[in-house]
Amino acid sequence: MYFKKFRILAILFAVLTLVACSKDPDIENDNPDEDTIDLTNVKIQQFNFAEHTNLSIAIEHPIVSNGTEIQPGKITITLPSDSDLSGLTPVASNFQQTGFRIEPALGTKTNYSSGSLRYTIRSTQNPSKRVHYDVILTKTAPPPLGLAGFVFPKSKNPQLQNDITATEIVENQASLNYIYIFVPDGTDLSRLTAGIQHTGSSIYFSQDENLPTDQYSTQYPAGGKEIDYRYPKGFFLSLRRGTEMKTYSVIVDYITPVSINLANASLPDLKQGINHMVKAGEITNTGNQPIGMTATSYSETIPAGITVIRANARIPSGGLLPGAKADIMASINGINFPVGNYQTTAKFQPNLFRDQSYTGTLQSVTLKISADLIQ
Repeated sequence: MYFKKFRILAILFAVLTLVACSKDPDIENDNPDEDTIDLTNVKIQQFNFAEHTNLSIAIEHPIVSNGTEIQPGKITITLPSDSDLSGLTPVASNFQQTGFRIEPALGTKTNYSSGSLRYTIRSTQNPSKRVHYDVILTKTAPPPLGLAGFVFPKSKNPQLQNDITATEIVENQASLNYIYIFVPDGTDLSRLTAGIQHTGSSIYFSQDENLPTDQYSTQYPAGGKEIDYRYPKGFFLSLRRGTEMKTYSVIVDYITPVSINLANASLPDLKQGINHMVKAGEITNTGNQPIGMTATSYSETIPAGITVIRANARIPSGGLLPGAKADIMASINGINFPVGNYQTTAKFQPNLFRDQSYTGTLQSVTLKISADLIQ
């Protein structure tokens, strides 16, 4: 009986040994094990967004050793300074590896406001087989806060023959900034629409020069707004971006802001031997801003090189207001010069009385003056 049991056990052992030796480990399972899933070719080759174009991108792929990730990959992307990282949609990654899925899913609006987000690429057959990419987003430094352009476009101002662009934009770091724009004589200043290009996130306006800038509450629309620029109304802009703020005063005027009531002034019968001060004409502010006057210059003097006649416009201490007139006074030196006819052309160069930071030149006007010294 004992021998029979031993014989049965021996046969059973032999059968088990034969079965074990006949097994091939390479074909034992139909499902791949962890050694058959290759992670070395699981790579993201590109990463783009629907909302913005990448300014630059650098991709470092994961490092895999013996079928296991030992260092995650990294995708560093630079976007424009105005990009909103809280809602970006990744639309293309060139990741088309079958048998894997990527998380978070592509094509879905995603929040990147922390500046970094980890993506996982995982095997659909063995979820433990995976690699990672850290997507790191940076933005370029914003340009300095300021205006890039101010224009009265013909398309929004039918009375204009062409676009009128600001002549000068004066940027002062610690004070009020100025925009100077000059329109053709006769332009209706009560209804002009400006297009404004700027580097801020928003722009507000006021026509009250006494209102503090941070209290401007009306936003200037991107499509422009019709404004009445007629003096004494002002137009002030508050450009804002985060905690930054910059204020501009918009100066609108005609290119020729003054006129003289006559072209030629004749001053006869002036006694020789004394100096004379005679009214030669009137100058009128036909513009839209208070006007000052630089020193008078002279040309076409007769006799040549001899200045017998001088002239000046009697501008009030507060400037010549729009619509106001001032006398042009001629001074004739009758003491040092003999009897005779003397002539000169006086040029009057206006400037903006309140805004001396403007360095441009307004159109000047001239008056030809003739004086007769007699016995």
